[in-house]
Amino acid sequence: GTFIIRHIPLEITNNRYFVGYGGNQGQRNRNLGQNGGNYLFVGWGSGAQDTQTTAAIDLGKDTTVAYSWDENYRIKLYKNGVKFMDQTKTLSPVVNTNVYLQTPGDSYSSSASYSSENITIYLAMYNRVLSEKEINDVYNGVVSPDSVSGCVHHWENSRAWVDTVGSVNGNEVGNGFPLLITEGSTAGKDVFGNTITNP
Repeated sequence: GTFIIRHIPLEITNNRYFVGYGGNQGQRNRNLGQNGGNYLFVGWGSGAQDTQTTAAIDLGKDTTVAYSWDENYRIKLYKNGVKFMDQTKTLSPVVNTNVYLQTPGDSYSSSASYSSENITIYLAMYNRVLSEKEINDVYNGVVSPDSVSGCVHHWENSRAWVDTVGSVNGNEVGNGFPLLITEGSTAGKDVFGNTITNP
């Protein structure tokens, strides 16, 4: 499978997560997180199945990350279209198919919160491994993430987390926090592409 997340990281921290998938006795597996200032792939929540990449967290910057794994557990990770990881590990099977956007206040385990503060612009999920060209086409805006073959879910912040491909709409849980959303590169639009009605 493949996940593509476009987001803006708001903190540099250790062992915190942006995306959670599946379950591991109350935790997640196939996570995207961060550690040591770099993106982290979590296969199960154990060191042997986790991989810290050399892809740096760009604090406060619009970033697109794609990560995938196949039936042989070959793991790849791309940041802004550039490949930073391509290796094979021994991974445990995914326990369930729950998807979690790890936002502040969302508990990764029963004992502690492991969520990393970030603004998620969209999250797309695919039932196959996307090619490098497909990932670059999404990043460069050649195609929309929900138009790529194999996309089974697509959630956007600006659409209140309505699933534009499948039928699994997002549910907001926990308490949010106030943010100042800045104007984007287009005058009168914020970084999500929404019209600024009261500039």
